Amino acid sequence: MTEEEPDNRERRNRKILAVTTAGVFVFLSTAGPALAQVDLGMGYAGAIGLPDADIRKVVGSVIRALLGFIGFMLVIQMMIGGFKYMISGGDEEAREGAVASIKNAVIGFFLIMASTSIARFVVDAIIDATTDSYI
Repeated sequence: MTEEEPDNRERRNRKILAVTTAGVFVFLSTAGPALAQVDLGMGYAGAIGLPDADIRKVVGSVIRALLGFIGFMLVIQMMIGGFKYMISGGDEEAREGAVASIKNAVIGFFLIMASTSIARFVVDAIIDATTDSYI
């Protein structure tokens, strides 16, 4: 290696840096202004038959409905487990299966209750943070 090669690399790196800097400057100086109030076309939703409800509230309602349905299914599972326990008739294996079913339903019920609380908190926080209620 000669001493000219590192010098050529340094010049090439400086040229690349200069061209990149100039390109970024041109890009940033010609960028349009940020449009903070963008029309998302929500006014047109009613014209084509779509509901004009806020999507955040719709998603929150769907999440709450699903969690409520799952909670209802867990109550049904708990009732079925209780019925199996009552009709086990002294059969130890059937009784253990019924107790396990009830135990799983209770655990699932507490998980659904916790997830419902967390989902309600998160959805309400998102709705509060994204609406203009402070104006």
